Amino acid sequence: MSDHTPVSRHHRKKNHVLGIRRNKKYLRILLIVLLAALAAIVYFTITSGILADENPEISRHLITRINNERLAHNLPPVQENSTLTNQALLTSQNVRHSPTGHTSGSTAQTEQGTNVFTYPKLSWVLSAINLEPRFFDAWQKSDAGFTSDILNKEIGNVGIGISSEGYNYFIVTKWQ
Repeated sequence: MSDHTPVSRHHRKKNHVLGIRRNKKYLRILLIVLLAALAAIVYFTITSGILADENPEISRHLITRINNERLAHNLPPVQENSTLTNQALLTSQNVRHSPTGHTSGSTAQTEQGTNVFTYPKLSWVLSAINLEPRFFDAWQKSDAGFTSDILNKEIGNVGIGISSEGYNYFIVTKWQ
């Protein structure tokens, strides 16, 4: 017999912690999920209008709700008037530049037939599907003149002006 006997080596199996393995499978999955979530958030932010200065969806929702309210009281629908819209936009921009001088629902600084409302952008984004009732009801509660203008049978035209700053929309309606 030979003096050399084969030495058997026993290799221990290493215990691996999740995400630390050489191929880092779990870490890759986590990064993919995080990137997908980030992409969804960016897409939602861009498409929601929270970054936009003007959001045309607001005026469309508002005109639809005003006309629905008028039809419920057997009044003819109002038409959007471009002259009134331009005047409302100017008023909205003035309110945006000096929001501290205006409180939502007050008509002290605006002429008769003009309603001003401040609405948070984030509320628009979070409630985009059910926006119309919440937005409209909040405006009606804060400004009694808005409701009386909607139900005024002598009014046939409306202009809606919208401007914004970082956190709020300033929405103005002018009636004729």
